[in-house]
Amino acid sequence: MSGEAPLMALLAMASVGLWTLRVAIAARGMKLAGAIVASIEAVVFALTFSHLVTDLGSPDRLAGYAVGVAIGTALGLVANDHLTPGHTELHLVSAGDGPALVDALRSRHWPATWSAADGPTGAVAQVWVTVDDQRVGALVDDVRDVAPEAFWTLRRLAGANPTPLPEGCRQVTARRAV
Repeated sequence: MSGEAPLMALLAMASVGLWTLRVAIAARGMKLAGAIVASIEAVVFALTFSHLVTDLGSPDRLAGYAVGVAIGTALGLVANDHLTPGHTELHLVSAGDGPALVDALRSRHWPATWSAADGPTGAVAQVWVTVDDQRVGALVDDVRDVAPEAFWTLRRLAGANPTPLPEGCRQVTARRAV
């Protein structure tokens, strides 16, 4: 393999990683940051593409480009998770005693809110908890522990506004909404 494959891989990683990050940032409503990343990504893409098309018959360049695209996508997604954290809402539906379920979550410092509802099999409790993205894993672990049979979904939020909560609750951090 020639020295062209590593260069192509690096260029593609940078281009695709920036593209992935740009799309994720823009989707979260961060317009200025998305535009800045897009301008950098455009320059890197132009360099990458011009280098690739100078010899499309080179298997080394094509292989390097393909590897770089794959790695760049993964790196862009990892950078997105670390650079642009947001908020996620967990919505849980469970048959049984809503106050007991909410008490179990609150004892673990989750700011749970609930209401009674009617589900397909009868009375259910609906529970909502909004957390910063980096806490979603811990929240899901606790939900699986306290309500293993419950139905739940996760939904990405454009923003959240913190309000005063009891001492010890895991409050979301303020971020500007779209």
